[in-house]
Amino acid sequence: MVSPYLLNGPIRPGISGRPLGNEPMPRTQILLLVLYAAGMAAGQTLFKLSSMSLSSSASANGNLLGKITQLSLNPAFISAIVLYMALSVLWVKILSFIALSRAYPFTALAFAFTAIISAVFFREMINRSTILGMAFIMVGLLFISRA
Repeated sequence: MVSPYLLNGPIRPGISGRPLGNEPMPRTQILLLVLYAAGMAAGQTLFKLSSMSLSSSASANGNLLGKITQLSLNPAFISAIVLYMALSVLWVKILSFIALSRAYPFTALAFAFTAIISAVFFREMINRSTILGMAFIMVGLLFISRA
């Protein structure tokens, strides 16, 4: 079990004994939030792989039952669902020691991770606007983590 001090830093007086949130975030919290965002991007990658494996007949005809059947047997889709379930449990744990207002902005990293993964694995283009947006995300998170 991880020490509460390692995750939270020293406990400060406040509501429920939680840190007040006005000190820099410990590196372990930042790392945990980055890993969470990476997991979200991995889940989206698995969903993309699932969509690519749907047969053209089920997709073209709009046969919902056929799509559901194909997806229920698709290993990438099942893996994405299991991953998102695990990430949901992790997110609840994260929120038990990090303020929502400080934790949630880190989910924006998933946008950057997903863009990079999409370019590498699916040959999707990343334009200058996307790169600039990712830079703004990083700068914003730097401010939030130091608040």
